[in-house]
Formats: sequence, structure tokens, C-alpha cells
Amino acid sequence: MTAIAAEAPKLDIAKVIGATFGVLGRNFVSFAGLTVLMVGVPTGILSLGLLQLVADPADIDFGLADFGLFVIGALVSVITGAVLQGALVYGTVRDLNGARATFAECLAMGLRNFLPVILLSILMGLGLMVGFLLLIVPGVMLLVAWCVAVPVRVSEQTGLIEAFGRSAELTRGNRWRIFGLMLLFLVLTWVVGALLTPLSLAAMTAGPQGMLLSQMINSTVSGVINALIGATGASVIYVELKRLKEGLAPDALAALFD
Repeated sequence: MTAIAAEAPKLDIAKVIGATFGVLGRNFVSFAGLTVLMVGVPTGILSLGLLQLVADPADIDFGLADFGLFVIGALVSVITGAVLQGALVYGTVRDLNGARATFAECLAMGLRNFLPVILLSILMGLGLMVGFLLLIVPGVMLLVAWCVAVPVRVSEQTGLIEAFGRSAELTRGNRWRIFGLMLLFLVLTWVVGALLTPLSLAAMTAGPQGMLLSQMINSTVSGVINALIGATGASVIYVELKRLKEGLAPDALAALFD
């Protein structure tokens, strides 16, 4: 007699969206503060470096003086972006367990995990690059399968390679729904850009410098919003998948960081 596998429990897209914005609403001050500090400031420095670099193309000598601020901003943004991911994973999981993590607690968790998150992101980037080179579709499949690898690593303290396998296991059976959530996130990104258009047009009236300033504003504001929602949303998906597949009780959720 052939055994029939039970259908995997399905992720509720509306519940994920509601939970994401619920977490953001309850933790807005600490989460927004962390995101501005960890993404907004480095992005602003990076944009300022680019602005300085192209302000007077005739004087560019491609030396350290010209690229110093730009390079520093890029390096800092990689580190602080990783800190933010760890911080928001911790804050989100705590919130969904009915507790509230402080700004300092989230920051401490982010600092504790930033190096593994950077290494994980590098490995993920290399894997996705290969996947997208293979006619796009494999890259999309990997992106969806690995979407909760960072929350897995931060919450469960797994090894780097194990985090990919664990993420693939959790997302199995719900990848089309997760892909739909990613498409909604892309739409949100487009909406954010559209809302910033009037500000960009106003800045562009100041000439070339104004155009560069508008790009700086756009990249900084959109970077903050996208990082805030993206990291929180991925953490919510992770928690919901664990609850669906493992029947995760509140006390077990709380024990993730013990």
C-alpha cells in the first residue's frame, strides 16, 4: 500500500503581511532608529562620496583622496547592514513571542552575529549569481528557498551551510506563496520610489548637483524603508513557517535565543 504524504501546511500571505506591519508598529521607534543608524547613515555617506566623486570630473585622479569616502561608505554599509539583519531578526522573534526587545538588546544581538551574517550573505550572493546566470529561473528558485537563511542562522545558531539546508526545508511546500510575497515587496519598492518622485524632481531643478542630490535622497530613504520591511518580513516568514511545520509553541519560540 502506497503511503500518501500529507499536504504541507500553507503560509497565510495576509497573516504574514499583517504580522509584519504589526511588528513594525509595535517596535517602530527602536526598529526605525536601528535602520536609520545602520542603513540610512552609511547609505548617505556612500551617496555623499559618489556626489563628491562626480562633482568635478576634471579633477578626478582616481586616487585614495577621490575614492576614500566612497570606499569607506561601501565597507561600513556591508557591516552595518549585517548588524541590522541580526538585530531585526531578534526583535521580531521576541515580539512574536509577546515580549519586547529594547534598542540596546537588538543592537547587541546584531553585533554578536554580524560576521556570520556577512559570510552567509557572500555565500548566498555567489550561489544566486550562478543561479541567475543559468537562465534566471534557478536563481529565483534559490532566492525563494534561501529567503529565511539569515533568520535561521541568527535564531538557531546553525552552521553557515546548515542554514541554507534548514531554510530550504522550512520553505518547501510554500515557495510559490513566498514568491508572491516577494513580488508584493517589489511593488512596494516601486511605490516608495514613486512617492519620492516629486522630491527628486524638485531637487533636479537645481542642475547637475541637484540631480545628484535627488539620487542621494532617493537611495537613502528607499534603502531605509526597504531594509526595515525586508528584514522584518523575512523574520515573520521564518517564525510562521516554524509554527506551521513544527507546531512551535510560544515557550519554544522564546527559547530560540536562550
